[in-house]
Amino acid sequence: MKKYICTLVIISAFILFNLSASAQRIGKAELTATIAGISSGDISKMLVLEKGIIQCTNMKYEIVTFSISAILKNSDIIAYYGTGNTLTISMKDMIQKMEPESQLIIENIEAKSSDDKFIRLPDIKLILK
Repeated sequence: MKKYICTLVIISAFILFNLSASAQRIGKAELTATIAGISSGDISKMLVLEKGIIQCTNMKYEIVTFSISAILKNSDIIAYYGTGNTLTISMKDMIQKMEPESQLIIENIEAKSSDDKFIRLPDIKLILK
């Protein structure tokens, strides 16, 4: 029983550490990335295609790299790597072909500040409508 409790404590500590380290903070505000002002949840496919720009909630930071993955309703995964903050034509073509309820994940988001400090931002997880 002691071994089981010890294992649970270690696993809980590991999960807590990973969750707290996954987002960057400046002062008390958490930095996040958004597309069309949304960082998670439902979003219109047309809104993603129209805006097509990934931004940091702190305008001091500029998105420099990211990867984008689509998890289709049939469980297939399509992925692209991007530089800058704008979706490429290939990425937009992929999104255009996605069916409603498909997942769109933008991850590995790296941003750079005006003083050349690089940070990693939390993933953007969207469900296309």
